[in-house]
Amino acid sequence: MKGMLTVFNMLPGAPLDGGRVLRATLWRHYGDRRRAEVAAARAGQLIGAGIIGLGAAERLLWRFLCGLWLMLIGWFLISAADAERRFTTPSSAPDGVRVADAMTADPLVAHRWITVQDFIDRAAPRSQQDAFPVVNVDGGLVGVVVTDLLARIPPVDRVEFWLDGWRSPFRRPTWPRPRTRLGRC
Repeated sequence: MKGMLTVFNMLPGAPLDGGRVLRATLWRHYGDRRRAEVAAARAGQLIGAGIIGLGAAERLLWRFLCGLWLMLIGWFLISAADAERRFTTPSSAPDGVRVADAMTADPLVAHRWITVQDFIDRAAPRSQQDAFPVVNVDGGLVGVVVTDLLARIPPVDRVEFWLDGWRSPFRRPTWPRPRTRLGRC
């Protein structure tokens, strides 16, 4: 059984390990990584279609239910190969645009230890930014805070919450705890 799984996994089509080998070989041959990735993904789609065909033939000719499993495996391979192809194919990014052209050169940063109200009163009005990098005491980046999210906080709560609770380290923040005042435990 392990031998069959090994042979199946080495079929030359993405997302299988054999597809990785095929991609590396084509990359070396073409000298173009994207072209090799797209070709390996298409090979994976062809293998998936072949497995679906084999499963359909097994189901129709011999009336075995195992053919349904083969068709399901083939469908999975086609879907996974298509996802890899879409992942490697660039979206409509404009040619010749650098990151430096699309970002603020010297962005205003937000400190994680100030309150939301302090940030809204002092920092946000001085900038045209919609998002602010949030930094530690040592200046290390810990997340991003978006002004649209801060605007939704009720004004009475803005004084009680640290900005740190509203930063997003690439996930939606949860409702933060109120900041503790000195003298409280």
